[in-house]
Amino acid sequence: DAPNSSSVGSTVTYHLQFTNPTADAIRGLSLRVNYPDGFHWLSATLSPDGAAHANWSFPSLGPGEAKTIDVTGQLFGDPGTIRTMFATATYHLPSFRSELETTASAGTKLDPAVVHLTWSGPSQASPGDSSTYQLTYENDGDQAMPTATLTLNLSPNFTVSRVDPAPATAGTYQWPV
Repeated sequence: DAPNSSSVGSTVTYHLQFTNPTADAIRGLSLRVNYPDGFHWLSATLSPDGAAHANWSFPSLGPGEAKTIDVTGQLFGDPGTIRTMFATATYHLPSFRSELETTASAGTKLDPAVVHLTWSGPSQASPGDSSTYQLTYENDGDQAMPTATLTLNLSPNFTVSRVDPAPATAGTYQWPV
């Protein structure tokens, strides 16, 4: 289960549930998740196996028993795109020699970003005139954004006399945000 839509950079929670509908215990249940591009893992209600945070193993699952895992993270990408999460569960039933598999997927549509840049200052300036411009960065999301860099690409005819705060590296117009 996944949210139908989410703002770019907002927190999303995927609800992974596997239920044993049989009258027999399932053995060797393994759950593998392929997160969508742009997913930044934050936490899960059950600890995953390994550093990829995408695999869980259960020795057995009794008749009618269910396992639920909530995975939380931030989802990034282009607004309007759909990011799809895929999950695969493999398991054994006592009456089968073969490994059985079931899959599921869920998509989340990305809404416009929660980060807003506002540029204020005169819309026109005459050559030689001094003007002041201000760029405001605002995160309307519910989580801190991962480290990013704000870069200004200025026209070669645009002369900068003062910048506050100073760029991270002299001679550039880049700031960590």
